Amino acid sequence: VLIILLPVERLRTRLGEILGRFDEAGREQLPAGIHFITGPSRSSDIENDLTIGVHGPGIVYTLLIG
Repeated sequence: VLIILLPVERLRTRLGEILGRFDEAGREQLPAGIHFITGPSRSSDIENDLTIGVHGPGIVYTLLIG
């Protein structure tokens, strides 16, 4: 389970809004790792057996603050 506390002013609706800020900051200002967590993973094997939540959180809750 992943629980996120997110100030509403940091909420973005498009990936381009985020990537533009990284580009403006310059390579030396970037963190060592950047992760985009969108929810549970979905994976199927060769027989199409769907498994949810194999990698990362199985459940994501976000509390918007403000």
